[in-house]
Amino acid sequence: MTDSGYVVHEDKDTREAKTTLRIKEKIAVLEKWFEDGVPEGYQWQEAENPDKKFGVPTNFSEFHKWNDPELRLTVKVDGKKYNVEGVYPYAGSSLYKPDRKTIKKRATDLLRDIKKRPTPKKEMGKVKAEKKALEALTQQLVNENVELNALIDQLREYLETAKDEISLLKNRVKDQEVELRKIKPIGPRLVR
Repeated sequence: MTDSGYVVHEDKDTREAKTTLRIKEKIAVLEKWFEDGVPEGYQWQEAENPDKKFGVPTNFSEFHKWNDPELRLTVKVDGKKYNVEGVYPYAGSSLYKPDRKTIKKRATDLLRDIKKRPTPKKEMGKVKAEKKALEALTQQLVNENVELNALIDQLREYLETAKDEISLLKNRVKDQEVELRKIKPIGPRLVR
């Protein structure tokens, strides 16, 4: 067996089947991570360049070079529970074979979704900005509430004053009516 997981002198069909399985394993790992989140600080190294470190793959170049023999994860492959015992690189052109069209589409969708998914740092910045905007809105509403309460108190005072004035005017009208009845007409009355 070689470092890449292939057995020396395997026939073409066996190698093709193993490559397809490798691609499906990587897709299954990405699906699991997309659902549950990538393990914090996850890194892997290129087989040809161990000094270069990568995080979760976000493009096809990284996807096919993805090499992590230490990765252990239980996933679903073809609808069945499956234990991944490391992920290994494969030839970049392997994903473009006609019989792998469906898994290439799934890999494309996953890589796109992972790239779009907000990182915790971006998400934290967004949450902080939303919190700041919410605090400003809250303060504005508190200020408006204070102003409205003051206006309500002022209107209540005007209403009480108006009620008192109306009451005084009603009493004055009653007094005037009594006085008016007491007055005797001067001069002859016109009869119609």
